[in-house]
Amino acid sequence: MERVRNWDIKIVVEIGPLVGSEFVWGKTDCATILRKTMKVMYGEEVFKDVERLRYRSLSGALKTFKRLGSIGDIIENTGGVVIQPQVVTDGDIAVDDDYKGVQNVAIRIGSRWIVSNPELGIVESRRTFAVDKVTMYRI
Repeated sequence: MERVRNWDIKIVVEIGPLVGSEFVWGKTDCATILRKTMKVMYGEEVFKDVERLRYRSLSGALKTFKRLGSIGDIIENTGGVVIQPQVVTDGDIAVDDDYKGVQNVAIRIGSRWIVSNPELGIVESRRTFAVDKVTMYRI
């Protein structure tokens, strides 16, 4: 799978405005933002079973991921590979410990991470994630 030309700029234009938004299941939760980001990056829907990644509540998300597996499983089933934190670059994905049974996702853009957090909403972070609690992926 090849990334579209100027994907990094397109992500800033498409996903950047979400920073500061409130967290809403099915609209600005981590899996939804990850799906939107990958679609911008590759110019097409990346994740299989995308129609089943639709839910509107924590309980709906839990049911969905019980059927489909973890976000990490979904990334790997799409051809994503685990990478070492030392080689993280733009477009890479961090998946951390879960929030009430659902994993959190951050996407690396420039020197920052776009994070969808149920309590904080959509935020930018420059922090380095705790390596022992995060798996890094590249699609």
